[in-house]
Amino acid sequence: PLDPSYPPERLSYLLSDAGIEVLLTQDNLLTVLPSHAARVVCLDTDGGVIESHRQDNLVTGVSAENLAYVIYTSGSTGEPKGVCVAHRSVVRLVQNTNYAQFNAEQVFLQLAPITFDASTLELWGSLLHGSKLVIFPSQVPDLDLLVDVLYQHQITCLWLTAGLFHVMVDEYLDALSPVQQLLAGGDVLSVDHVQRFRQRYPNCRLIDGYGPTENTTFTCCYSIVGQTQDLQQTVPIGRPIANTQVYILDSQLQPVPIGVAGELHIGGDGLARGYLNRPELTQAKFIPHPFAPDKSARLYKTGD
Repeated sequence: PLDPSYPPERLSYLLSDAGIEVLLTQDNLLTVLPSHAARVVCLDTDGGVIESHRQDNLVTGVSAENLAYVIYTSGSTGEPKGVCVAHRSVVRLVQNTNYAQFNAEQVFLQLAPITFDASTLELWGSLLHGSKLVIFPSQVPDLDLLVDVLYQHQITCLWLTAGLFHVMVDEYLDALSPVQQLLAGGDVLSVDHVQRFRQRYPNCRLIDGYGPTENTTFTCCYSIVGQTQDLQQTVPIGRPIANTQVYILDSQLQPVPIGVAGELHIGGDGLARGYLNRPELTQAKFIPHPFAPDKSARLYKTGD
């Protein structure tokens, strides 16, 4: 996914680094794109040609191990890195899992940009369960519009960044009344805001989610329901979600005792293949799993 608001230099880098062969876009965005060698398909102006083709599903032979997407990290610590995620990891995020409820009765809002991996949760959490998916009608954050969308469509499952969650609790708490599951993450949640939200909506499941892009959106989650839980000075990130393992290890890859700081290492079905065109970095960050009987298993060194 490419964000048309990115600077031309970044777009050019992503198109080149990923080796894009076919680019899906809209006619009005063509002038934003830098020069590239990809074949362009405009979903609006080419719609008639697309609709003239057969409508039945293709027989593709795609397996769980095939590549589903490449999403680039922000590049805040150097050049953006393309994270290669397989179909298995996307399915693991939203099927047969334990951190949230997914079913056909839910109404999801796709609020995250598709260049951000939280959109994986919104898109496939809804579409793989037959849920309704409401696409936010603006490409820029607009809190008043968000309030209208929440009311109009009665959104029941919502993902917010920690910062946006804090703003909504401070200024638009009433607007969250339709929400049955609210997932927040990307930064530290304020205990005060969590308590205020919980007091107002004790029956809404509030989920603090932690996870790097390299492990497909969520790694650990902490679910908060009702008013009985006693939060102290911090909101925990909780425990690994289904089909995920987390280890806290020292520099020698040995588990540290309780109360001793270590680095989080992640294993399981959510792991990305690695970084696109970065074999050395992939080898350094996706290391052999020292505790798994499967010699091909890996752990991701989060740096956290």
